[in-house]
Amino acid sequence: MLFDGRLNELRSRFGKHKTITADYFENHHPIHIPGTSVLSWTPERAVLNVDTEQVMISDVITQLSGSLELIDVSIEGQPIEEVVVQLYKEYQI
Repeated sequence: MLFDGRLNELRSRFGKHKTITADYFENHHPIHIPGTSVLSWTPERAVLNVDTEQVMISDVITQLSGSLELIDVSIEGQPIEEVVVQLYKEYQI
């Protein structure tokens, strides 16, 4: 057994990244926010990987809304499959 605890504990220990997808009115300037990396970008949509140890989700959304005319924003946690892979890597299995 690699981990003896609750799923929420597992996510909080290993799931430090979230994905933000922002749809907005046309913008031709790529977005650069410290603590994030751009997974994909078009003039109407950006998908960002957010390291929640470096920046708060609310700060990223504030920066997005301050520089873009947002239409929709979604936030996804790291899939449990990726969390399990991280667990295996930590224990070098």
